[in-house]
Amino acid sequence: MKMHRKKICFRHIITAVLIISEIIFSSVLIRTLCCLSEIIRRWMFVFGILISVKLIITKEKTVYTALWILFLTAFPSQSWFFYCVFNKKIRKVCRRENNLKVFRETETKYYPCGEKFFSGLVSEIRKASKYIYLEYFIINDGVMWESLLNILMEKAEKGVEVRIIYDDMCSVLFSNKKIRELRKYGITAVPFNRMTPFPDIGLNRRNHRKIAVIDGVTAFTGGINISDEYINMAGYNGNWKDAAVMIKGSAAGEMACSFAETWYFCTGQKLFPEIQDDNINLKKGFLIPFEDSPFNKERLSKLTYIKHINCASEYVYIMTPYLIPDNDMIRALCLAAERGIDVRIITPYLPDKKLVHLVTRSYYMTMILSGVRIYEYSPGFIHSKTLISDDNSAVIGSANFDYRSFYLLFENSVIMYNCSAIDQMKNDFENTFRESREITSDFFSEISYFDKIFGKILKLFSCIM
Repeated sequence: MKMHRKKICFRHIITAVLIISEIIFSSVLIRTLCCLSEIIRRWMFVFGILISVKLIITKEKTVYTALWILFLTAFPSQSWFFYCVFNKKIRKVCRRENNLKVFRETETKYYPCGEKFFSGLVSEIRKASKYIYLEYFIINDGVMWESLLNILMEKAEKGVEVRIIYDDMCSVLFSNKKIRELRKYGITAVPFNRMTPFPDIGLNRRNHRKIAVIDGVTAFTGGINISDEYINMAGYNGNWKDAAVMIKGSAAGEMACSFAETWYFCTGQKLFPEIQDDNINLKKGFLIPFEDSPFNKERLSKLTYIKHINCASEYVYIMTPYLIPDNDMIRALCLAAERGIDVRIITPYLPDKKLVHLVTRSYYMTMILSGVRIYEYSPGFIHSKTLISDDNSAVIGSANFDYRSFYLLFENSVIMYNCSAIDQMKNDFENTFRESREITSDFFSEISYFDKIFGKILKLFSCIM
């Protein structure tokens, strides 16, 4: 894990240094042009003001737009250029927007930890006869990956189609040499949104999805990546708690189609996955798998969470590693608590990102004063992205309760109604509450004055954290 983080850190530092150098050069060039020509300076000033007006009248009011408005207002002659550069759009994923499908009688199984999930994933992959699709934000070398790779190679040798999509920012395992080696075994791996040393907001739009599909009849999703800390074999941040769900039935075929569209985005190659609908012993219930992206007109992950919060009549339980909500989410949570709904949120005690954790804690007081109950998972780090309400409805997937997941990242989730996994999820919540410490007024006296102030300052940059 430490070696993996060092590789990522080194790669990010090199990229950041190159981008900063380019920004400095561009700033000097623009400033020089403004000094040489009054006409150029005036036109640049006008462009900056026009972009500011555009952002002011936009429907979507976020911290991100507020920061740009502040920057453009303070430095209109120069900042318009960087706004245009950093807001270039990467090629859109070919995806049907808001065409959500409801699937009935789908079998579901909930995994309350990475160890059980991995055992279930391996078991299902061993049964594959047609294809195996894996799409993950992080794939890191270690016990988990090596165990999975051995099975994938065996399956590929038997003619099973094996395809992998990995995010190019955090999966440093896949060098060109490694990809060629995998290809020799019949495994095709492709990167999502390659990192380049050029100023572009597209670099921040990562594929945060976690999807595994086997033969179009079985699928997995949740918060778990392919890395040893997710199965507690890396000794990182105490006990690492995560969650996932297995889906069997026609809904898995929809997730195969989602993978195929992302594959097309990455390669330009169209896939037509065979979707099986065997007469397996299906349970009652309804299930809606969906994907979210920065290009959706509606923020599906955010709206799904808010819808469950607003419609709850008894309780809403949430697990998230990062609690950095925007104003809409804060309002929904606080209003639900004020009208008597039992709103509880579990966050980590031991963070993986200390600065992000300071921002998370800076939101506690506002919500606690409205009646929201907040817990920190005492044994270590919690990475689950789950929500359950009123014993009959739940959401599980890759989306956190933060700005990045709602606005910048490619995410996926599953909405479940009256599915068997919901009871399993509630049991997990109840067990986790018992292992967690509830945040009370005494907690805030333990936080240093510096951390309190610094956390509030970092809120201004929550859109890029």
